[in-house]
Amino acid sequence: MHTRYQTRAALYDQVLDEPNMLESILDRLDDPKDIVHLSLCGAKGTRFHNTLQHVLSLRREQQMNKKIHTFCTELESIARRVRESPSQTRSTDDLFEYLMDNLWYKDVPELRAFDATVERKLIEFAVGDVYSHNALNYLGLLFGNYVKCRFESDELVEYIIDSNGNVHDI
Repeated sequence: MHTRYQTRAALYDQVLDEPNMLESILDRLDDPKDIVHLSLCGAKGTRFHNTLQHVLSLRREQQMNKKIHTFCTELESIARRVRESPSQTRSTDDLFEYLMDNLWYKDVPELRAFDATVERKLIEFAVGDVYSHNALNYLGLLFGNYVKCRFESDELVEYIIDSNGNVHDI
């Protein structure tokens, strides 16, 4: 004869060992913190933990996609303001300040091409006359590309080495 606690424990183990039932329960939990708390409840089955890890990885991916979408939307609105008023350096500064506030984008593989484009554009600005001082500042802050100097024919030449190793004279 089983006690009430033994019966509940058996039911609990049966529910948590069944992956379809567990996934149904996890779909109802909106907050990933609740899923983590459930994982700490003491179930010992590997199927249980595999299902939890799968659901948590899906939630992490959904959250990252949402974060990337929000980042791109905000970046698009700032870029639109820059295009509408190209002579104002304040709107261009706002764009690069936004990138400084969201440096996490550099770790996202889908945004590596965007990162390379930003670096190329900053180098173009640095070589030009209008925005060069600010561009050099943001190149140093965003990419660690600082101005270096060398002597050529008794003249001091300033240059930058980009992430690909290319040398750009300023």
